[in-house]
Amino acid sequence: MSSNLLDAASGHADVLVSAALTHAKALPLAGWFDFSWGGDMSAIDLNEWVSGVISQQPVVGFFQWFFIIYFLVLCTIYLLLEMVAISYIKNYMDNRSLNVLPRAYKKYFRPISVLVPAFNEMGSIVQTVQSLLRLNYPEFEIIVINDGSTDDTLGQLRMAFDLQPFAEAYRDRLKTMPVRQVYNSRRYANLRVIDKENGGKSDSLNAGINLARYPLYCCMDADSILLPESLLLLAKPFLEDTNTVAAGGTVRILNDC
Repeated sequence: MSSNLLDAASGHADVLVSAALTHAKALPLAGWFDFSWGGDMSAIDLNEWVSGVISQQPVVGFFQWFFIIYFLVLCTIYLLLEMVAISYIKNYMDNRSLNVLPRAYKKYFRPISVLVPAFNEMGSIVQTVQSLLRLNYPEFEIIVINDGSTDDTLGQLRMAFDLQPFAEAYRDRLKTMPVRQVYNSRRYANLRVIDKENGGKSDSLNAGINLARYPLYCCMDADSILLPESLLLLAKPFLEDTNTVAAGGTVRILNDC
């Protein structure tokens, strides 16, 4: 009798399950149930659904590992980029501290002698010197070397900057063509002009070095113009590394080109 009761209970349970479940669909990738009321689902159908879910496990596992590896690689790349960015930011902040030196630590800038050899430059020499006088730098001097010009280069300089002859003593460390006269400006204490016999650009620069008072030399052409911050930029490498022996700049076309 007990066996009959168990069979009846089992059959009753099957009826309840059949009445409660209409259908159960397995979404292949997610494995969710989708229930609705209005039909029957036998135990055989349920077994088939379970088998379908189990058969999808390798696919689900593949996509799970794919996304895990993807996010690990992505996070690693972000971490490396942040490390590189931190290094660049540190270098930027270290260099940025030099930007306040002109205001707070002017004494750390080494004085510069700007040497300007000129040969037949009467059309541009005055404009060049005027631009040099406006340079933003704590301490510098301008030495124009008139290399035996056959035009009125020297006359233009004397008239524009009120030059007067000056008997200046200097050491003839580098051999050059004879120096005729040295001029000082009455209007600008840091401007001098050397008048010498023609010997070429290198000879003129040597004459300028002989008369230079400062340890750093900036050599430029007479038809060029420096930007107001040029000397500050050139002086930076000497502040950052005491072993620096030379620094250069970039030449760009003027004349509104």
